[in-house]
Amino acid sequence: MTLLRKLFSTVGTTGHGTDRKLGGGALLLSTYLDRDRSLLSPEALRQLPPPEKKTILLFQRGHGAPTYAGALGGPGGIVEVGVDASPAEAATREAMEEANIVFTPKEPAFSKAQLSDRDVIYFIGPWWINEGGINHNDDEAIGHVWFTGEEALRASLSFDYKNAVKKLIKQGLL
Repeated sequence: MTLLRKLFSTVGTTGHGTDRKLGGGALLLSTYLDRDRSLLSPEALRQLPPPEKKTILLFQRGHGAPTYAGALGGPGGIVEVGVDASPAEAATREAMEEANIVFTPKEPAFSKAQLSDRDVIYFIGPWWINEGGINHNDDEAIGHVWFTGEEALRASLSFDYKNAVKKLIKQGLL
């Protein structure tokens, strides 16, 4: 059984050999910040919530985004052939490309979703803000906000983030 088949053993087929896409997404929780705040640049510090507050970082998708324009979600993207060996690698790459965030996904995956055109695997894990702070290197994101779990559930979320947020709340992570 291939790694991708194992990842989707509970939600169905990966669509291997079809036009279905496979993606990875990062769930960036404030409690998983992996750096002493005193080591962060002033720009990065201004972009963080208070340390005692459980929040998730969400980005507003730009009006030019191919899907869910204007909605909120975390960094993520499609597994690129020849670039990413797995959805976890896609989540890591996209966090850096889209937000200037170094992300290390924890295995096993936190959440899995089958959408109409793609299968998405969400990861939690330690992260930190690269030099220069959170920025939007990708034209698909136009802003970012820290949300509590309840605030996130009231927002317009992209892809399957609402179910991932519900699971984070249920497990006491958000």
